[in-house]
Amino acid sequence: MCSSLVSVIVPFFNRVALVCETISSVVNQSYCNFELLLIDDGSDADSVCIIQQMIQADARIKLIRREFEPKGAPSCRNIGIEHAIGKYIIFLDSDDILAPWCLEDRVFIFDQQVDLDFIVFQASFFSFNLLDSKAVWNILETNRADVIRFIDNDVPWSILQPIWNADFLKESFIRFDTDALSYQDWEFHIRILIKTKKYIKVNKIDSFIREHRSGRISSNSFNIDHIISRLSTFEKIVELLKESSFFTSEFNFYFAVRFIQEAEKIITLKGQFSLWRVLSPVYKYSFIHIVLLVYIYFYLLIAKLIVRINRKLFFGLKRRIFKFLFPKFVFRSATGCWCSEMTDVEISYLRERLSKY
Repeated sequence: MCSSLVSVIVPFFNRVALVCETISSVVNQSYCNFELLLIDDGSDADSVCIIQQMIQADARIKLIRREFEPKGAPSCRNIGIEHAIGKYIIFLDSDDILAPWCLEDRVFIFDQQVDLDFIVFQASFFSFNLLDSKAVWNILETNRADVIRFIDNDVPWSILQPIWNADFLKESFIRFDTDALSYQDWEFHIRILIKTKKYIKVNKIDSFIREHRSGRISSNSFNIDHIISRLSTFEKIVELLKESSFFTSEFNFYFAVRFIQEAEKIITLKGQFSLWRVLSPVYKYSFIHIVLLVYIYFYLLIAKLIVRINRKLFFGLKRRIFKFLFPKFVFRSATGCWCSEMTDVEISYLRERLSKY
């Protein structure tokens, strides 16, 4: 029975072959009561023409043009929220694939949990064919709070994994940050977790993420504009956490690491950019003791000189010497994200279930 309307929001910019696969995975759902909102981020005429042909074949698909700046997925998702008329909302990227049972299972569980604001499900990676990889996005359940995991970059879920109560999203006025060049989903989910604790996680795989996306995530790691944008986003989140009385001393080290990691990226780039500009928030918010901060600052100045001579030498020294001269947290990195795998039993179950559609 298809009672509750689900709004599926998909921003897209060209890549029409992949978009069509995503559309097909939604259209072929066992659950029929949905609207598929395709938000065009300025695609070329040929791509739009192909999409329009698919719309003519199914009235549940709607094409919406982004008619204002800035471009990008955050703007498009915000447009989708405003146009959505469903009881529930799901966000997809333009190369995601839903399992045929995804909407049916999500709605069935949500309809029995009417007091929740969202529910998170599990997702698996794939390269060319579904289940050609054992990797899942991350471990959903750990002994750490989800907001801490996000801040520590141990991101517990991706954008397609939650199903949202549409009233909650619209009435909370939480939207994607259109000024951020990266980490928009990260920032969005942290603000959500500050706002509500009314959610559950269901460790069942019902969606699939193309593995090349991990490359896209990292492709702008060393882009100066993206670094500056991330620094701004980090500071916004710190201020929000403090304003909401959500900030605890435990967060200090996590945020210190974020700024130190961005400083390390800065020293590998050509051009002049102040290291202190990157590290000043660590001092401003007293994330770590001033003596340790000065120690790290001089380490980065020395590292910058070494990078100018030989970049490989720096990374060699970092692995062999520098990491032993500082507290472990300075060089720590997230360990959980993209490192979890399905068991053979889980893969067999999914293969069998997919074969029935």
